[in-house]
Amino acid sequence: MSNVLRLAIVDPNDATREGWRGKCLPMQIGSELAQGEWLLFVDSDTEIDPVLVRGAVAIALQQGVDMLSVLPDLRCQKRFEHIAQPVASLHMMHMYPPHKVNRPNGSSRPFSLGAFTLLKRSAYDSIGGMAAVKDQFMEDINLARAVSKSGARVGIAQGSGLFRCTMYEDFAEFCGGWKRIFIGAANQRVKRLRNHGLRLIALGFGVPLLQFASIGVALAVAAQGSWILGNVLIGLVALSALLQFIVLARFYRASGASALAAIAFPLGAAIIGGLLVRSASDLKNKRPFKWGGHDYVCEAR
Repeated sequence: MSNVLRLAIVDPNDATREGWRGKCLPMQIGSELAQGEWLLFVDSDTEIDPVLVRGAVAIALQQGVDMLSVLPDLRCQKRFEHIAQPVASLHMMHMYPPHKVNRPNGSSRPFSLGAFTLLKRSAYDSIGGMAAVKDQFMEDINLARAVSKSGARVGIAQGSGLFRCTMYEDFAEFCGGWKRIFIGAANQRVKRLRNHGLRLIALGFGVPLLQFASIGVALAVAAQGSWILGNVLIGLVALSALLQFIVLARFYRASGASALAAIAFPLGAAIIGGLLVRSASDLKNKRPFKWGGHDYVCEAR
């Protein structure tokens, strides 16, 4: 197993070619230099335990997966990360549920995370390498789609405790990066982005408003003399809010954020929902966005 993987490091600044976007060309050059049955693409801002590489290959072989992405533990150090990062991650899991990604071909929803992508050499070569997605803004998801379309199997796994990364340095970079991710995840479809954004905003604010309204109804019932029924209603609302917080807090903690930040879920939902809506507007109006130091215009589908 120790000889399955070979490493090739390519500086993106030294890799430019007309018609190629982002890190597609460095990945292609690296794949041409690398040897072995498997290729492993990782981002420079990641911390990976060597055990993870061996484990990922073992999982891929055991499950018959030709392309395997591992989900990282995210570092949440800044306030906006604690509030918005878990909501963004949760929404991506809503768009690409792990159980659907890991289904056999034909009913799967292919997904890949560029920070750690293990790919069988034969599956990679069968689609023509990175040339198949050289002009795509989201090379990882589009690469997964191309691999799945070729008949190979795509899957994801969790790298808890073995794989960590920091996504963005500041809020502006966070917004720009997630806009690009969401545009690619929605397959550059304006309506899909807008609908996702509006639903998330409605969820973030609708549930708390419903809870407050229910408390108002309970107080009104109690004021009319039905104290027992009023208290029962208040208790049910409080219980539902507590259960909601517990579920969200567990996910926030799993996302590297503070569990207490789950209290700010409505704010996080407003931020990410607004980001989805703005992504739809930018896509529709062909507004450029920066990626890798360059301005790009993404075409709506």
